[in-house]
Amino acid sequence: MANPNSKNFHHHSKKLNTHIPQKREEWPDDWKTTYYKTYPRLPKIALPLVRPPEADIFATITKRQSHRKLSQGLTFDEISILLKYGAGIVREDSHMKVRAYPSGGARYPLELYILITAGNEIGSGLYHYDLRAHALTCIFPRVFQKGDLEAMFVDQWIQEAGAIILTTAIFERTQNKYGERGYRFVLMDAGEINQNLYLICSALSLKCCAIGIARESDTKLEKFLDIDGVTESLVGLTAIGK
Repeated sequence: MANPNSKNFHHHSKKLNTHIPQKREEWPDDWKTTYYKTYPRLPKIALPLVRPPEADIFATITKRQSHRKLSQGLTFDEISILLKYGAGIVREDSHMKVRAYPSGGARYPLELYILITAGNEIGSGLYHYDLRAHALTCIFPRVFQKGDLEAMFVDQWIQEAGAIILTTAIFERTQNKYGERGYRFVLMDAGEINQNLYLICSALSLKCCAIGIARESDTKLEKFLDIDGVTESLVGLTAIGK
């Protein structure tokens, strides 16, 4: 039986901000502004602009699968394709930069971090994806010991992954326009990114698995990312490997 609190929460998220003018020019500037998280003082690693392989979308969907036997060794090019076509900017229209996934009201509340577990072409550590520059911002380099990942994740197989993509949400970007209903849109966005990652892995013959739980209800990971878990909170985890 569902927890009554979850039922109440879902009920309250039915509310929509009904004061949305139909004409875009009547919207407040905040609704028309796309926000990006940046770390201007930290070093960046430019990612290569790689042409992805040709792939049959229906065959890719058919092959899509969760894998829990992963190995390390992701290449620079593979990481670049995963980030750009998972959540990056893929084209520019007259008034906006269009990303690889649909977002409610084009509010784009999500941020991507990538934890590289073992350094190859990119050193191990924690990075933030700067999608405007298509670059990785190095939050901190770190050689992960055997127990480091076990302390953050319930399942031991995750430590064998080459990388773990952590998706966070800055809820206000969407909820300032759509109110409580915007919470649903944020989670829909996160699911769309995760499906992109699965399909890209399928096309590149990589393996991946979405992770449903971290230790201590995500608290350790949010501390690891240096986010407060309220204004910005973890909403998705995907382990990727060979």
